[in-house]
Amino acid sequence: MIKIVSTRGIAEIIALFAIVLLLGFAIGYQALSASKASVISNSLASPQFTIFAYILDAVIFGILLLIILHRHHSETLLFKVLEFIVIAFTSFFFFLVVYAILVPAKIGYAVALPSHITYALALPQSVNLLGPYVLAIASAIILITAKELHPRIKDAATMISSMGIGLLLGINFPFAYAMIILAVVAIYDYIAIFRTKAIVTFDKTLIALDIAFLISVSDLESMPRGKFSKKDQDEYDQYLLKSKYNNDPKFRKILQTGNLPIISQVCLGEGDLSLPLMVAISAFYTFVNYTFTGMIIAGAMLGITVTMLLLKKYKKPMPAIPPLFAFMAIAAGIAYAVTGRGSGIDSVAFVGVGLAVFLFTLYSLSREK
Repeated sequence: MIKIVSTRGIAEIIALFAIVLLLGFAIGYQALSASKASVISNSLASPQFTIFAYILDAVIFGILLLIILHRHHSETLLFKVLEFIVIAFTSFFFFLVVYAILVPAKIGYAVALPSHITYALALPQSVNLLGPYVLAIASAIILITAKELHPRIKDAATMISSMGIGLLLGINFPFAYAMIILAVVAIYDYIAIFRTKAIVTFDKTLIALDIAFLISVSDLESMPRGKFSKKDQDEYDQYLLKSKYNNDPKFRKILQTGNLPIISQVCLGEGDLSLPLMVAISAFYTFVNYTFTGMIIAGAMLGITVTMLLLKKYKKPMPAIPPLFAFMAIAAGIAYAVTGRGSGIDSVAFVGVGLAVFLFTLYSLSREK
């Protein structure tokens, strides 16, 4: 099958990644500087929230297990329930931090709520109706509802959810632990794409069901037939005859010119967006050093740019986390040396691991069929 990756699609994905990384970090920085990050820590420390989190974890695990084992008659329903839980939960933390920064403590009207409600929601007995917790809950519900009514805001919901995850993890994990989490996910990402192909299949399902766990950019390109072999042209013509695009006016118009209408689609998962943000926020939270944090952010931006360029060159599904981890590790090694926050061994180890991961990913990609 003919595959292309458009330059415009790559530019849009990099821009969306930059928005999540930079806007998410700006919010995290403001929360940490204004000592507002405690709203998350206090929520997580609540006994009620702990019980609630365990229940949610069990539900999410059960849904994922049913999806993987194909043990439910309606996987669409399972995906929708999973989406609702994850997006509502993570966007709540995003809005909670934002409102903690923006809403003055004296604004609002405090009311006493029944104990069973405050216990279930991990709220104090007296709740400010315009306070961060109530506004965050309302905003999360509005977001997930709006996404269902207007699917076009799916990418916005994914980006908000990703920033919520990045803020939640970045504020609660030291830098070393954040890098370990990124490394573990990089290993999983590599196996799930290059070995089992599980993520490729999963992403196709998410795209088909319009689930807000990834952002995607699609372009329709008019390509001269002479650029492709006769075999590729014939296979693509047969594909178009059997596909839903056969009667699409845009496709028919391009075909009438003698060219081939080729779809370019680039996707980036929620983990690809949220985990680099987690590391950036964690770096500032741990070291309180602008140079160190700036180099981590620069490493993430370089990592996503290189990932997209490799995708354009090889035109094959590839994991984003390994190259992101590689360049962020290299950036961390250089940052340790420049800022003096670590020893020479730290610098060499991070740079060495980063280079090894990138070269191994590049080797695997070149050998992928």
